[in-house]
Parts: sequence; C-alpha cells; structure tokens
Amino acid sequence: AARQRDNFYAKRLANQPGLTLPPFEEPGEVRQWTDVLIDNRTAVSAALDGAKIGSRAFWFPLHRQEPYAADASRFPNSTDISRRGLWLASRFDLIESDFDRVCSVIVAALRR
Repeated sequence: AARQRDNFYAKRLANQPGLTLPPFEEPGEVRQWTDVLIDNRTAVSAALDGAKIGSRAFWFPLHRQEPYAADASRFPNSTDISRRGLWLASRFDLIESDFDRVCSVIVAALRR
C-alpha cells in the first residue's frame, strides 16, 4: 500500500515546478508518510487546507529545539528541508480518486 501510494504521487507530481519528490527506491524501506519539498509550501498547504485535505509541515530541525539549540548557519540542509517539507495525505486506505484530488489541488496551487 505504501509503495503504491508513493508511486502514484511520484507519477502525478513528477516534473512540477517548485516541487521535489525524494527518491522512493530505498531497499527495505516502507514510508509511513509521503514526503515532498515545496518551494512555496505555505500556498500549497493553504490550498490543501481549503480543500479539506490533510497535510503536515515537517517538524522543526533539532538545532531549533531548546535542548539542542545551535546556530542555523551550521545546519543549512536541515534548515532548508524543514522550511520546504510537507507530508501529503498518506492513509493506507486512500484510493486512486483520492490521490487524483490531492494532486489536482497541489498542481493548481503550484501554477498560481
């Protein structure tokens, strides 16, 4: 189910400007969520919210949490990824028409 979900998103969202899908080819890995990086995450997240489609921004990187606080300039990759990362609707009982709807909202938001 997870591989089918990720493959469907990968096929529908491939080559969209401002959106990067991480590789899904890790041997033995089964993802709980589908991760994407979006240059304008705020706009896409708002569009998904408006369509009543769940998504979630990535958590803050460790260096931004109190016990591990450190200068962000030392962690440019985690800072960038946490700013652009979004988990897409990833329930295992989603069907193809659900994925079509999610992807349509994302693509429309990216093209605005």
